[in-house]
Formats: sequence, structure tokens, C-alpha cells
Amino acid sequence: MSGSRRSTRPAGWPVRAEYVSRYRVPDLLPGAPERARAVFVGESPHRDEVAPETPEERTPFRGMAGREWWSAVARLSGRKIAVKPMPPRGVLEPICRELGIGLLNAVQYPLDPGITRHTGVDADPAAALGFAKTSGPKGYKRVFKEPARVNPVAQAIEDLRARLAPFIEAGVPVVCLGNDSRWFVDQALAENTEALARVQVMPHPSSWWRNANNRTRAMDVLGRVLSQSR
Repeated sequence: MSGSRRSTRPAGWPVRAEYVSRYRVPDLLPGAPERARAVFVGESPHRDEVAPETPEERTPFRGMAGREWWSAVARLSGRKIAVKPMPPRGVLEPICRELGIGLLNAVQYPLDPGITRHTGVDADPAAALGFAKTSGPKGYKRVFKEPARVNPVAQAIEDLRARLAPFIEAGVPVVCLGNDSRWFVDQALAENTEALARVQVMPHPSSWWRNANNRTRAMDVLGRVLSQSR
């Protein structure tokens, strides 16, 4: 078994400060890591997550997938959480602390090239980050294999490792929403076999309304997390 390694965020990634200010979506955290039940990790934000102009108003898990997520959390936890419209950050943060759950994106910036249909080319992930969620030469898995002196995907993984570190050190389970987020988490925890063994995967909320089996599997995982003692 290898121990956890404390990391620092990579300096200078992404490069453009104005891009970071406009498109970074901060994590929703559960307060003290030792009081957390689990941290849920999505892949990256999209249109609704980056819509607010100010960083303080942006949160992971919004839009249709966000409504599915928070509706399920409300139903399984017995809390009243309005989802139309989606609550602001100031409402969701206390809920996360109360329930002991963290919501993160593996990459805090949009990875889907389709984001440019809503934002223009300014948020193009290949240009801004150096990689994207695509099968082409700028796909994150292909870029990660490139022998570059400074690899942008490796920098993103280092950033994720740093954000997960307090929870890993506290023994908090990590639950990935979908296989793309699992890939990033696997890389971030590659040196910590004990933490990697605790990682769980559940279907992303965007698949729940299209696939009843995915919904059932997701409700099982989410229900077990919310029923855990803290």
C-alpha cells in the first residue's frame, strides 16, 4: 500500500487569468473533511454551471442534470430543496455541510467543445486548457500521453489531487459520476492504492431520465451515502 501524498496546485495553469476568473467553477464543500460522508466528482462544468458572471455564484451540478441530482438528494435525505430555479450557491453550501457531501468537478473548467455554442470561442477548451473531451488529437487521454515538458492534463490531474487531498487523508470515500471523472480520479490517486480501492462509480445524473437502470443504480449509491453515520 502506498500512502497519500500532499500536493500543491500547479502554478500557472490555466495560463490566462481572465479565463480562470470567468469560467472556473469552484467546488461545493462539506465543511470539515473528517465530518464528510463522501465527495462526488463530476467530469467538468457546462453551460449552466459557467453562466453566472461572478465565480461566487457558480456551482457544480446545475441545469437539467443538476435538477435531477438535487431532486434525488432532497427525496433521499428528507430535505426540501427547490430546483426550479436552481438554488444559488449561498443556499447549496449549507445543505452540503449539513449532509456532509462535497460536489466537485474533476476539471473546474468546461471540457466539452460544445461549450462554444453558448460562450463563443473564448471558452474553447482546446485553446484555453490545451485539451478537451474529444476523440481528436486534443482529447485529454491523447494529450496526457504526449512527452511534453509541461503537460496540461498532468497539471489538471495535479490540481484535482490537491483538492481531493484533505478528504483522502480523512478517509472520505470518493464517488465518481461517470467514467470520464473516474479516469481523472484514477490518475490523481494512482500513488495511493488504499484510497483508489475505496473509489465508487455511479451513473451521471444526465443519464437518469434516459435509462431507468442507471437511475436505480445511482439511487442505490446515493441512498447508501446519505444513510451513513458521520
